[in-house]
Amino acid sequence: MHGAGYSDPKLNGSQRTILRSCLDRPVRTGEDGWAKVRARADPIMSLFVFHGIDRAGALEIRKATRPAHLAWLESLKPRVKIGGPMLAEDGATPVGSMLVIEVDTLAEAKALFAQDPYALAGLWAETSVRPFNWLIKQ
Repeated sequence: MHGAGYSDPKLNGSQRTILRSCLDRPVRTGEDGWAKVRARADPIMSLFVFHGIDRAGALEIRKATRPAHLAWLESLKPRVKIGGPMLAEDGATPVGSMLVIEVDTLAEAKALFAQDPYALAGLWAETSVRPFNWLIKQ
C-alpha cells in the first residue's frame, strides 16, 4: 500500500474530492487505487441545537436561575460551541435561549439539556433539540 495524498496519481478527481471531505482523516491507497479511510483516534461527535422559548411572565425565573445556568454551561466546556439568549424586539428582554453543543447522540443531547438549571426551574414554555450542521463559520 502507498500513502495517499490529495494529489496521489492513483486517485481521480472524484476520489480526491471524497478524500478531502473525510475531515482530513489519515488515509492509505489500496492496490486498486481507492483511498481507504482509517478510523480516527479521536471520536467524531455531532452537533445539536437547543431552542427554548420562555414561559410568559418567567423573566424573574430566568434572572434568579442565571448564575446556576452559567455555571452549568461552564462545566460543559469545550462541548458548548455557541449559545445565548434570544431577545424580544426591544433588543434587551430575553425571551428564550439557543445553544449548540457537541455530543454523540440526539438522546444524549436531550438528556443533557434536560439538566439545564433553566429547564429544572420550569423556565421553558416549549423546547426543541435537533441535529445541527454548522455550515458557515466566521
